[in-house]
Amino acid sequence: MQATPHSINIQKTARYFTYGNFSEKTEHIWFLCHGYGQLASYFIKKFEALSPEKHFLVAPEALSRFYIGGQMQGRVGATWMTSEDRLAEIDNYVHYLDQVYQQVFLKNPRFNHQKIHFFGFSQGANTINRWATYSQVEFHSLTVWGGTFPHDLPFDKAQQRYKGKSIYVVYGNKDEFFNEKHFKEHIEDINQKGINTEEIKFEGGHEILATPLLQLAEKFSL
Repeated sequence: MQATPHSINIQKTARYFTYGNFSEKTEHIWFLCHGYGQLASYFIKKFEALSPEKHFLVAPEALSRFYIGGQMQGRVGATWMTSEDRLAEIDNYVHYLDQVYQQVFLKNPRFNHQKIHFFGFSQGANTINRWATYSQVEFHSLTVWGGTFPHDLPFDKAQQRYKGKSIYVVYGNKDEFFNEKHFKEHIEDINQKGINTEEIKFEGGHEILATPLLQLAEKFSL
């Protein structure tokens, strides 16, 4: 006898972290999606090189947590999704990120001069792309750092959503997960699919460093 799957909607408490001083001086608002096995509280610290007066950072934490290393204790990390029931998990985090976006502007006033930036690192690169594509939320730029666009992203839909936006692919030339050749081939493929990207390469590995981060932030002000 085969098991029959069922689904229900439940209410769940999630958390996000912020950095910076939200005020009339705020010019840029970043929504940051961390990588696999990271926690938002630690991930957001990688952006402290940015001015807290000009930049307000929002780092949602993925909905699923686990003990890293397979033990039942120790360091905890979070993941945006797994291959199990993946479509439901994608739908869950898209709705979750929509709610974080709405909550930020319920708590803080929105000024017309502020620019919204979507940023995804490693596994978070897939997450940020799906959110930007499937949601209707407003944004000015999208950055994929140390990661790729999902292979199953509906590029016809993404093309419409990304039209007029600045799209950046940032990577280290010594990234231990993707070599430089892979990134260049991926960028070429994405461009051929109708999404124009700007490449930023830096000296380093699978990490977020202050120098290329500030280089990226400078482009936001152009």
